[in-house]
Amino acid sequence: MKQMILTAACGLALISGAAGCKPADEPVAPASPAATTAAPAKPAVLASASPTPVRPDLSQCETLPAGENEEPLRTKPLKLAPALAAIGATDMDRIAVTTLTGKTFCLDARFVGSISDQSVTPDGRFVLFGWNGYEAYGFKLIDRTGKGDAFDVGAKPVFSPSRKLIASVELSESGFGELSGFEVLAVNPTGLELKARLEDIPPLEDWRIDRWAGESCIELSGIPAERVVQTEHTQYKGIARDRYAARPSADSWTLKPAPEGCAAS
Repeated sequence: MKQMILTAACGLALISGAAGCKPADEPVAPASPAATTAAPAKPAVLASASPTPVRPDLSQCETLPAGENEEPLRTKPLKLAPALAAIGATDMDRIAVTTLTGKTFCLDARFVGSISDQSVTPDGRFVLFGWNGYEAYGFKLIDRTGKGDAFDVGAKPVFSPSRKLIASVELSESGFGELSGFEVLAVNPTGLELKARLEDIPPLEDWRIDRWAGESCIELSGIPAERVVQTEHTQYKGIARDRYAARPSADSWTLKPAPEGCAAS
């Protein structure tokens, strides 16, 4: 009798569309391991990022005024590496990049003869490349958040361990570089904020950032000119370097000699 009542109740439940009732004589299958294991979390992405790469629209770039008595540095548009080609485009005058919201950000590239060391950060936010022109050179960082923005960072920048700060250093005897000093930028949710720019740094050659030691100290080094043998292609490998450490101060950063690096108090 009890089995007949259960069978009748299941029939009414099935007619009404309810779920979770099986006939009494049908065994319930055990849950599979996959059903009891939570799906792995997907990696976090920037909320404003476009779901698929979108090429920029060069026709949206502002028309640039003609230069006076300036000969073009090249006869064809700059060539983008595969890392940039999906989100970038070039013509004779500009480099354009798609922002994370699908807009087109344009950069005047008439002074650029060639670009190198092109890359996009793993989160897709920053585009980086070195450039060379007529008696000039530098390194560009394009931030794809908001409407897009470009920063002159002189040499390839180095991110802090948290990726909340960016530092770069560049100094040339000729003065043709675009930074000529040491710089720290803070990475905000949208845009970058200048935290320090020190132009009066020791006149060393081959300045470089060796590493971030945490978030509040950067180890740098350079080579005094008297140690360098000048040749057509000067090589700095194996030459003793003078070491410095940069630390945040009240409203900027300081750069001081530090033979022991950030380990010194």
